[in-house]
Amino acid sequence: MKNYITTSFPSILCWVLMLLETLPSASAQSNHENTWKLVKTNNKNEGWKLYKRRVPDSKIFEYKIKGKVNASVRAAQKAALDLVINPKYYKSPKGKEYGTFKIIEQNQKEYTIYSLMYGPFIFKDRDVVLKYELYQNAAGNEMGLRWQNAQKEGYEATKKIIRMPVDIGDWNFKKLDNSSCEATNILRFHPGGKMPRWMINMMIKSRLPDELKNLRIAAKEFETKD
Repeated sequence: MKNYITTSFPSILCWVLMLLETLPSASAQSNHENTWKLVKTNNKNEGWKLYKRRVPDSKIFEYKIKGKVNASVRAAQKAALDLVINPKYYKSPKGKEYGTFKIIEQNQKEYTIYSLMYGPFIFKDRDVVLKYELYQNAAGNEMGLRWQNAQKEGYEATKKIIRMPVDIGDWNFKKLDNSSCEATNILRFHPGGKMPRWMINMMIKSRLPDELKNLRIAAKEFETKD
């Protein structure tokens, strides 16, 4: 059995919310660079490199992780979608639910999804509506999955739940050969509420490598099925 990283994004978010009660907020940084800066390198197995840059005219940082995936671009693309719509990524190893989701609309290329992350203890739940789009180039050697915040009637923000204002990302896969591709995941994110920027950055930096590991495992499984 493959060992998926089951500390899902909802669980990481819950941990960060609890940590807010015990740690002070950090002062604003003065770095105004908009170019990608290497943050960390991991050379184990296929490895990965993590980068960050400041979003222009914003206090938000954008993160990017790159690494090799031993699967075709098609299998990797299917794996990226699986990370979004497979319920197992919303649960702990013991089956505790960190959140839930609902596919509002879908066709062959697009998915509109409502996601709800449960807040621990006294903290409010958080939700978001995202539109996902599957894409590929004409040659079929580059594919991906991109997403951004969306508005949908019947799923408006409420006072009881914090609506996440920024969740924009892109999984991109470029063919290396018939059995491997280069994966790049770019994420721009803010969970809403009064969360310090340094803590948001810490949350993203810990999550992206786990996402890549899950994607590698899922992509190999889709490669076998295909």
